[in-house]
Amino acid sequence: MVLIKKVIPYRMDIILSEPFSISFGTYTHAHGSFVVIKTTDGIEGYGEGCPDKMVTGGYLGGIPSISKEDL
Repeated sequence: MVLIKKVIPYRMDIILSEPFSISFGTYTHAHGSFVVIKTTDGIEGYGEGCPDKMVTGGYLGGIPSISKEDL
């Protein structure tokens, strides 16, 4: 049976080449969250998300607090 061995969450602030504006305001950076999941069989999976309190109800600070029970 394949089991999750390690979950590595991290975040990155990316400078945009050009600012863009939407109804919430003008943005010069993209704030993203990423995760690497490693299994006991040596498989690695990657994911990303851009939680936004106004849109999804999520926030970047909550990403690293994911626990084994959440998986």
